[in-house]
Amino acid sequence: MRRVERAAALAALLPCLLAGLTPRAASAAPVAAPASPGAVPEAAPEAAPGAAPQRGRQQVGLVLTDVTPLAKPNSRITVKGSVTNRSGQPMPGLTVRLRYTADKVSSRSQLDQYAAAPPANLPGVAEKSVRRLPQAEAPDGTQNWQSFLDPKVMGLTRFGVYPIGVEVVNAAQQVVAGVTTFVTFDPPGQETQRVRIGWVWPLAGRMNRANDQTFVSEQLNRDLAVDGRLPALVNAPAKNPRVPVTWAVDPALLDDLETVGTSDYRVKAPLADERTAVRKPKNPAALTWLNSLKGEVRRNPYFTLPYADPDVVALTRHLLTDQLEPAYRNTDVAARVLNKQPDAQYAWPAAGVAGPGSLNVMAQYGLKNPNGAFVLSERMFAPQNITTSALTTVRTKQGNRPVLTYDEKLNDIVSTNVRAPGAAALAQQRFIAETAMIALEAPSTPNRSLVVAPNRVWNPTPEFARKLLEYSGNAPWLKPASLADLRKARPQPRAYQNYPDEFERYELGDTYLGEVRAIGRRARGLHAIMAPRKPSEPPPVSYERALLRMQSASWRGHSPQARKTREELADELARDMNKVRVITDKAAMGGRDGRILITIVNDLPKGQTVEVLPVVAPENSFKFKVGEPEGGWKPIKLDGGKKETLRIPAEALGNGTHKLRITLLSADGKRRFGDPVTVAIRTTGYARTALLITGGGLAVLFVGVGVRAIRARRRRKAEAAGDGSTGMGPAATGPLEPGTPGAGSAGFWPSEPAGVPGTSGNGSSGPAAEPDAAAPVPGSPNGDSATGPPGPRGGRHRGGDGG
Repeated sequence: MRRVERAAALAALLPCLLAGLTPRAASAAPVAAPASPGAVPEAAPEAAPGAAPQRGRQQVGLVLTDVTPLAKPNSRITVKGSVTNRSGQPMPGLTVRLRYTADKVSSRSQLDQYAAAPPANLPGVAEKSVRRLPQAEAPDGTQNWQSFLDPKVMGLTRFGVYPIGVEVVNAAQQVVAGVTTFVTFDPPGQETQRVRIGWVWPLAGRMNRANDQTFVSEQLNRDLAVDGRLPALVNAPAKNPRVPVTWAVDPALLDDLETVGTSDYRVKAPLADERTAVRKPKNPAALTWLNSLKGEVRRNPYFTLPYADPDVVALTRHLLTDQLEPAYRNTDVAARVLNKQPDAQYAWPAAGVAGPGSLNVMAQYGLKNPNGAFVLSERMFAPQNITTSALTTVRTKQGNRPVLTYDEKLNDIVSTNVRAPGAAALAQQRFIAETAMIALEAPSTPNRSLVVAPNRVWNPTPEFARKLLEYSGNAPWLKPASLADLRKARPQPRAYQNYPDEFERYELGDTYLGEVRAIGRRARGLHAIMAPRKPSEPPPVSYERALLRMQSASWRGHSPQARKTREELADELARDMNKVRVITDKAAMGGRDGRILITIVNDLPKGQTVEVLPVVAPENSFKFKVGEPEGGWKPIKLDGGKKETLRIPAEALGNGTHKLRITLLSADGKRRFGDPVTVAIRTTGYARTALLITGGGLAVLFVGVGVRAIRARRRRKAEAAGDGSTGMGPAATGPLEPGTPGAGSAGFWPSEPAGVPGTSGNGSSGPAAEPDAAAPVPGSPNGDSATGPPGPRGGRHRGGDGG
């Protein structure tokens, strides 16, 4: 039975397995995650507005490279592009053709519908536009092509926007690729009220540094390339001087460029090994770009974003608005680098959206000038039937403030990744079509206005940026204007809608900001000990701007990179803080009293002077006490590469190990630097007593030995002289009475006459000693002779009486 069940299950799975192994002509594309509002776009190409939905990688690639922007009655519409055979197989009969309709687009929403639909929905086929593509028929073959449309053949007579489609078909007339775009027909004699258009031109971007000395990538140099992002942004307004723009400048970008342009710098990927760090020479292109910008801001006004463009909404949500004060204070970098003060005050939150609390904070810090205004997305206000005026107001705690709302659809169109193949032509045509449709919504209404504000890290091609300003100045239905001009109009009342809840998930999170704040607390300890510097000295080590960069809204949607850069910053801060440290030179005391040696070292570079106040405190003040060093406790000032040693008196009131906590404070004693250092001090309270006892014993021993040595020396002298003196008193003058000490006996045996054999003559109290084995030699040092009685002796005999 089990075998039957297994066979049935295998039979059921077999079709699925075969389907998975069968090659497909076009696989389904993965569902992309929604773009993060205000986040930096990834490097992957984005779908251009107006492009047909893609279902995986098509076998035939179709790219539009150029389309006539404005069609005139007596001129042809030119469409250029290229076709690539990506199937890996020959595809005979490849042909390109154009489709159209004489029905103009009736609304902006219908533009979206046409852009999403395949070209086959357009009824007309321009027979004269058909082009064979023999070069593209071969595998991996590519062929450029060019086709034309005649407005008369298409039946175009009225001013408006018309969809056109491009199709590629094979020999069986099957469509293998297609895309829909738009052309705007502008016949003479059409009277339409011009819509004023104002541009916010952003100069901001992703954060490039961890601390002030370490760049985390080479992105800035790529942005400075000839066809890079930054030259495209500056050169486009220079080539269209009739179209005013208002620069939105992030001072952090100017700070980075000045650093790269004026000195060598260090590049290291976040958390990479220190050995991978590379020293890079200064890049002259950075100063060249800054000089170009200086010329442009003299002609066009600019305003500053807070330094590093912080995520104001996230900081407000997590009650960290105190971090905004240094962000606005450091905007003076822009005025210094550009040699010009900002022309106006505008507050532009990330993605153009902010809640009431964030608006209050931005008004407090960034709009101190009563004439300051917000730049917000139109999604923050109730939708309108038609676009009338970009100017409205919003209420804050500082009162009603003017708001310039920008068109969200136009922002999406111009902010798309136009560096992807074919994207620039589609975005160009869609931008022209959208602005024409705005004008057609109310062609007789005067004084209408709109604002375009591309995203912060806008990366257009130089040609695309130039054409946008060119169309803004040349389109018959548009009139370029500065933001200051748009603010002169009467505000249009609009209902403010609260911050969209779906945007919260893109903000910097609580955990991330908590880690940044912890780094900030440690960094402020380092800042607090840096001594005031002279103008000739190098700038002090500072992490203020580094912390602002870590709170930038540009990290939205880039959590892994943000976390790594934050950890890199923490490591670099730890290395800098370890350069100012305490070294203990003595950790033992040989008694109750002694001195503890501690050394304070500053290994920061020369010129980085620190001023610290050391504090030494025992953990148990009842058993261990410390005094003051010579001169008392006072701040110590050390230049980079210097150190100083303190001798601190101490007293131990008990034996064992005592712990001292050594802390460095700022010179005013208000802020602690780093973590305290704990030192274990070993003490032995009995050491002095033991030393006295030992010393006393040795003294007695030495005295005793000395006395014995003196006595022995005197005795040897007396014996050598033969006077019978012991050296301790006068010699005897005659024989002593029997029984008298020294009369041949020790005086303990009075019944024995002196000199009797068998008695003890050695001064001992024991039995008689054995006689010597040999008689003394006459004339020996003992004074004995061969005959005659022995002489009197006051000392010990060497044995017997010589008989």
